[in-house]
Amino acid sequence: MLRTLIGLGVILLVISAVVVLRHCADPALQEREQRQLLRLITQLQLPVYDNQPHTDILHITPPPWFVSTRIVVVHRLRAAGRAAGVVLFAVSTQGYSGPIRIAISIDAAGRVRDVRVLEHQETPGIGDAVARPDWLAGFRQRALHDPAGDRWQVRGGAFDQLTGATTSAQALIRLVHACLRLYAEQGSDWFATPPG
Repeated sequence: MLRTLIGLGVILLVISAVVVLRHCADPALQEREQRQLLRLITQLQLPVYDNQPHTDILHITPPPWFVSTRIVVVHRLRAAGRAAGVVLFAVSTQGYSGPIRIAISIDAAGRVRDVRVLEHQETPGIGDAVARPDWLAGFRQRALHDPAGDRWQVRGGAFDQLTGATTSAQALIRLVHACLRLYAEQGSDWFATPPG
C-alpha cells in the first residue's frame, strides 16, 4: 500500500514537472499569455502612461488586514519615468459562491479609474450582477476616503443594492476598498523599485 502511494506521488511529481517545464519552455504560450494580458490592460480606463505595464510587474504579499491572503499582482504605469498609476489583479475569497477576481486601475492620485470582474462563481441572474459594467461604474473616481469609510457598503452605504447579491456586492466593495488602501500605504514603495 505504501509502495503504491509513493509510486503515485512520484508519477504526479513527474507529470507536474513536465507541465511546468513545457509551460516555461514554450515561448509561443508565453507570448500568447502576454498578448492576452496586454489586451486586458488596454481595455481598462487608464491614466496616461508610456511604459510597458505588462512587463513592469510586482507580486505583493498582502498585509494581514487585506481581504485575501492571495498574492496581489501589480502592473505599474509610468509616464516620463514617474508614477502614473497601477493596475492591480486581486482576489476576494468572500464572494457568496466563491472567489471573485478583479482587475482595478488606480491613478497616481489614488482614484479608481476602472474595475472589471475577471472571474466569479456567483449564481447566474442573481449574484453575477456584481460583474455588470453599469454597477461597476459606481467605483469610478472613488478614492480611499471618498466615500467615508463607513459608506463603503451596500446597506446604508454609497453603493447601489443588488437584489439577491448583497454578499457578493459587499465582497467586491471590500476588495476595491482594500486595493485603494494597499495603494495608499504601499504605492510609493512600489515605484521605488526599478522597472523589470
